[in-house]
Amino acid sequence: MLLLTAAELPELHHDDAPLLAALVAAGWRATPTIWTGEIPPADMALVRSCWDYTERPSAFLQMIDEVDRRMPLWNPAVTIRWNADKRYLFALAAHGVPIPVTLHVRQGDGRSLAAVLAALGHGEAVVKPLVGASGIDTWRARAGDEKQWREAVAARDLLVQRFVPEVLSGGEWSLVFFADGYSHAVVKRAARDEFRVQVEHGGMVEVAEPTAAVIAAARRALSVIPHPWRYARVDGIETATGFLVMEVELIEPELFFEVAPGAAERFVATLGG
Repeated sequence: MLLLTAAELPELHHDDAPLLAALVAAGWRATPTIWTGEIPPADMALVRSCWDYTERPSAFLQMIDEVDRRMPLWNPAVTIRWNADKRYLFALAAHGVPIPVTLHVRQGDGRSLAAVLAALGHGEAVVKPLVGASGIDTWRARAGDEKQWREAVAARDLLVQRFVPEVLSGGEWSLVFFADGYSHAVVKRAARDEFRVQVEHGGMVEVAEPTAAVIAAARRALSVIPHPWRYARVDGIETATGFLVMEVELIEPELFFEVAPGAAERFVATLGG
């Protein structure tokens, strides 16, 4: 089995150490493999810490297609392609999954930030690349940020979402699911003077158990995905009106194996072999 990773993480991210151990214990010959290099033959491949794929998305998707033709790949290429473009959120919303009020703003759009905020019906928004990860180039937009807005929309297509203030008070849930169902969850909290919850931006992670309603909301989001998957992470925020899905991560999410004893073994059991 190949565990696809980035050149900066040739031995995988430390969170995948329990996964590697569980694979070996189950009899797999598991080999971390840099996705930008030569991909050797194998009986299966898992996409893991390819966190630099947003820098070369076309090359990454080409690699994924090639690997998918040669061996079983999880998640499959069709699923990864669907998830790589954040417009998948509109597909979820069309099936009744609650998401923040969201707009797709194309590169070069001539609207001012004020006009976009008006369309969202809110004075603050989160602006992020349409293809992106880890909160990179994601920022909190307010009235008056026109210069930054013009630079951002000149550079790429954007996803613009109404800012959800509960992320500052309650944090953001990450619920991990495997093919056999719900596994575990964490809450990610932003650092002071930050809204992004990722560790890369000073955020903190704590193990927590969501309510049955939150788990059900995450299951609902996963139930409308039109492609197969073996692992998934649903990120979302509890609000007064219910759980809002911020992302469904199907490509290379951190699965928090380090803080969930037994989770790696449960995941490996879903792979067969």
